[in-house]
Amino acid sequence: MSDGLGQYETEVDADVNIVDVMRSDSDPAYAMAVVKVKNRGEECPVGAVTVLFYDAQGTFYSEGVDHFMELGKGDTVTVNVEAISEGKAKRAEVVEVSCQ
Repeated sequence: MSDGLGQYETEVDADVNIVDVMRSDSDPAYAMAVVKVKNRGEECPVGAVTVLFYDAQGTFYSEGVDHFMELGKGDTVTVNVEAISEGKAKRAEVVEVSCQ
């Protein structure tokens, strides 16, 4: 499991940490990365977190994106990013945190 630090490009001045990588509660065919984003910069009305998922051998197999709303300066949001996993999710990396 990666903490994502230094491994993402961002339009959001943020601290990003992956809290957990697991199977989705809603659908076992999906992996879920639980990502905490703490905004150090300007307010972000609508943002997105992009995560790459890897299997136990470190092979990339899927990308997931999820959106968050209204992240003010100093605020922290938890984003659950899901992608098809086929039960293989072992590691994830945040590759982008963007703001619109």
